[in-house]
Amino acid sequence: MRIYSSKSFFAAVLCAVFSTSATGAQQQNNEKLDEAVDLIRQALSSSSVPGMVIGISDRDRLQRVIVHGYADLKTKRPVTAETGFAIGSISKSMTAIALLQLMEENRYDPTLPASDFLPWFSVKSSYGDVTGHHLLTHTASLPDDNLCTDSPAGTYQLRNYELPYAPGTHHWYSNVGYQALGFTLEAIEKAPYNSIIERRILTPLGMNASHGRIDNTQRGQIAESYDPSPADDSLVEAPWVEYSAGDGSVVSTVGDLSTYARFILNRGAGPDGRLISDTAFSLFTTPLFEGYAYGIEIRQTQQGVVYEHTGAIAGYRANLEAHMDEGYSIVTLRNGPIEPELGQWILDTIQAAHHNLPLKAPPVKPEKISASHYAGTYRNAAGQVLQFEDISGKLTLKSNDKSVELKRIASAIFRGPSDHPGNSAYIFGQASEDTQSDVTDVAYGAEWYVKDGSNLTATPAPSELVPYAGHYETYGCSPEPLRIFIRNGKLAGHIDGEMTALVPLGNGLFRPAEPAFNPERIQFNTIVGDKAFALKAADVPAYRVETP
Repeated sequence: MRIYSSKSFFAAVLCAVFSTSATGAQQQNNEKLDEAVDLIRQALSSSSVPGMVIGISDRDRLQRVIVHGYADLKTKRPVTAETGFAIGSISKSMTAIALLQLMEENRYDPTLPASDFLPWFSVKSSYGDVTGHHLLTHTASLPDDNLCTDSPAGTYQLRNYELPYAPGTHHWYSNVGYQALGFTLEAIEKAPYNSIIERRILTPLGMNASHGRIDNTQRGQIAESYDPSPADDSLVEAPWVEYSAGDGSVVSTVGDLSTYARFILNRGAGPDGRLISDTAFSLFTTPLFEGYAYGIEIRQTQQGVVYEHTGAIAGYRANLEAHMDEGYSIVTLRNGPIEPELGQWILDTIQAAHHNLPLKAPPVKPEKISASHYAGTYRNAAGQVLQFEDISGKLTLKSNDKSVELKRIASAIFRGPSDHPGNSAYIFGQASEDTQSDVTDVAYGAEWYVKDGSNLTATPAPSELVPYAGHYETYGCSPEPLRIFIRNGKLAGHIDGEMTALVPLGNGLFRPAEPAFNPERIQFNTIVGDKAFALKAADVPAYRVETP
């Protein structure tokens, strides 16, 4: 194995051991891989990612490790090959494998109703039962999250949720569904989830630096994690969480996760024998909708099939790719965001090296969106005007011959100073989801303003929607607030960092517009005067706050 670091002052460079009888083609491949590693190392040196580690394996061993950056920005503790990271949803595949082991022991059957193995699991359904197979393939007709915690209360409260369509007909990613599977493991084994995963998967594979849950004993030992600041391009520490549910609780290192990737490359065989049979592995990797199988995604390329999954939790990000026909795997672990173009380029560069192809130069950093992108004159249906200007790189609102500087609080969302009249944010709409696309409008509370020169026509806000507009917080659940506003006469929301149009279902209940089968629900309640004081998003309570 070779370890490469983009911070030479803490690099540990180990020599790789290769057979002296390697063929010329193998030697050429090794040289190309070294070239790719060096190029990646250079590209990471100018990246915004706080810390990252990359592992490249063949079916037999870990070939290369690249380490970059810091596990803790405050103390300048460096990332090393031994640094632990939470792997998020890659854990789902481990949950699935443990259940397949129980299936082979005749203790679990994914074709049976989930409640046969988890008696307190229940949903309202006019379509029939939710089975383990539905949960494993994200086709159970369930929302993504329920309470946004690892508590069994989130799964228990699904008994209040009515399935909007028949299980098995659509794919919709559901963390709460995999939490139910984790609790199923606990019910069958009569043991905590983490101990089950450690006994059945981590220990047999020799993943001795990994853990089945995130807990306070690891704080300060594993990498600190970071999120982008909503106000600028800096990083802020992500909230620390303890987590123990079956949708994303595993902590691992690059060496251990690469061992797991080789277990997948070898179709269920570990260094000391098989963990699941080849028949069970085939079930594990048989995709249904959207290329999703049992906790693993299947992608077909020109070079062959790839088994993969990403993970994200509390600022940590991870990726695993097993290139089955080509016989190699890539795992990446990060403690913060990376430029999307760079992240994809790293994967493409490693693949190009494996095929001895010319390596492309790293992508150029995208230009920052300037204040001038939002500048212009905007008018509402009553003819009122908002005039935004770019003054010395700052977005400002011209009002009564004064220029009020605004502060960015999220992508395409700005607020005024504390003494600014009103308690609303300026939420800009664009021509498409591309962040570089033309700005066409801005919402401010229940008012909607159209930019001069756009193809839109300002429309007044329907009176029945006005009470819903506002800022809602899910305390202790998500760091992202929910901002509800009115755009083009319809309700919309800035939810999980994305602009989403909402479709009314009656009695204050809405669903996201796309796709049409979307099982997520937003229920407004506690209407007092002309304001909704609260809402529930997938049964997660959120409360109105009087800040922008």
